[in-house]
Amino acid sequence: MVLLGADEYVCSLALVYRAIADFGPLNFISVGGNWNSYSTQAKDYCIENKIGLYNSTELSGGLWRDDYWNYFKKDKDGNPVRPIK
Repeated sequence: MVLLGADEYVCSLALVYRAIADFGPLNFISVGGNWNSYSTQAKDYCIENKIGLYNSTELSGGLWRDDYWNYFKKDKDGNPVRPIK
């Protein structure tokens, strides 16, 4: 398993492409603290390509899943919470 740690305020699809080009196949991309986020396009691409894309509040949940790329933190009602900006 390969995890890339980044400190991006908002992780874009372009950054995901660059990370893969620079580091090769990745299993996880952690964009940083709970104030960091990712774009909808980046998350959708990562789900399609089985890459877990998380901020620090989501990472530990995704690490324990077999389908880690599909993990979403949930609110009190069970709805997925995506820190998208």
